[in-house]
Amino acid sequence: MGTFTSILNLFKPATSDFIDVVADLNDNTDKLETLFGPLLTSWQTFTPTWTSDGSAPSIGNGSMAGRYKQIGKTVFFNMSVTFGSTTSFGSGAYFWSGPVPAKIGAGPAATNPFVLTGVMTDAAVANYAFVGGYFNTATQYNIQCISSITNRQSFAIGSTQPFTWGNGDQIMTAGVYEAA
Repeated sequence: MGTFTSILNLFKPATSDFIDVVADLNDNTDKLETLFGPLLTSWQTFTPTWTSDGSAPSIGNGSMAGRYKQIGKTVFFNMSVTFGSTTSFGSGAYFWSGPVPAKIGAGPAATNPFVLTGVMTDAAVANYAFVGGYFNTATQYNIQCISSITNRQSFAIGSTQPFTWGNGDQIMTAGVYEAA
């Protein structure tokens, strides 16, 4: 009697089995396509939404774009934002939408961190790196910056954090999280 492989769950006939080559190949091909198909597909585009916990921001003539790939429950994504001359920055901490809902644990937002890295560019001054994010709901996250190395505290970026945003400033991110 044949067995199924432990990792890929493919049929492996025993030497004494009657082998239906076409059926076994079709079954194994379907399983392989299900397992490895997502690795071979193109990244998908998405348009992030931008909100805040204060007055609403608006992208105006700036731009926001995202791309993602989901493999099983793992979501890889990137997002780029370029603020324009008519962008309204609102007030408060900023939030962006992910491409697919995230798995959220119980408890405060601090229990829902995910891998997020990137850079914010203050066109007139400098670049600022960030190294984390938190999903506060299944569909929106914030970007966390470290306030200083000595106190190891972080803050969510917002209308005036880590600097006052303006025309030509940018945010570029790349992240990985678990889908719901």
